[in-house]
Amino acid sequence: CDWLNDATAILNELNPVPEQIENVLVIAQTFATQLNGNASQQYKLLRTLVDRIVVSKDKVELAIKQECLLPEQTSTNDNSTPIILSINVQLKRCGYAMCLIVSDGNKPQVVRDQHLIAHIAKAHQWLALLTTGKVTSIKEIATTENVDPSHVTRMLHRTFLAPDIVRTVLNGTQPAHFNLKYLKQFRALPIDWNEQRKLLGFK
Repeated sequence: CDWLNDATAILNELNPVPEQIENVLVIAQTFATQLNGNASQQYKLLRTLVDRIVVSKDKVELAIKQECLLPEQTSTNDNSTPIILSINVQLKRCGYAMCLIVSDGNKPQVVRDQHLIAHIAKAHQWLALLTTGKVTSIKEIATTENVDPSHVTRMLHRTFLAPDIVRTVLNGTQPAHFNLKYLKQFRALPIDWNEQRKLLGFK
C-alpha cells in the first residue's frame, strides 16, 4: 500500500508517457484503497496484482505485474517484465515462536510476545499478593505455585523493570532479541532504569 501511494516510486518504475501519468496514479491509488478492504477482496486483488513472491533468508521480493498498473501498455519499459519490490526481513525467535521481522525503515514492528507478557504479569500478581498481605512470604507463594522460592524471587525482580520497557513489551515494539529466554538469563536486574536499558539493549 505504501508503494502504491508513492507517486514518485510508481513513476520511476513504470516510466509512463506523459499523457498516461494521471491514469497510472489513479489506478495505483485505487489498488491501495482496495487493499484495505476485507480479506476476500484483498486475496483476489493480490492474485491479480502480484505475479510471484520469492522468500529468501534476508528479504522478500514481490513481483508486481506492470500491465495491471499500465493497462494500455504505453511505457518506455518492457511491460512483460514485472516490477520487483524488495523488503528486508529477519527471522527471529520471539518467545517460543519464530517471527518474521519486516524492516520498513520507518515504523517499529509490532510483535507481541504473549509468553513474555504473561511472565511479567505473573510477577506483578505475586508482588500484589505480598504488598496487600494476602500472603505473608515468598515461601507461601512458592508452595501455592509448586515452584522453588528462588524462582519466585527471580520473578519478583521483573516487577522492577523500567515502565517504558514494560510499555514496549505490551505494545509489541520491544527489540527482537528481548524475549522470555533472554530475560531469564538475568537472575536480578539493576534497580537503576538507565542501567537496565543499557543492560537489556534498549536505547
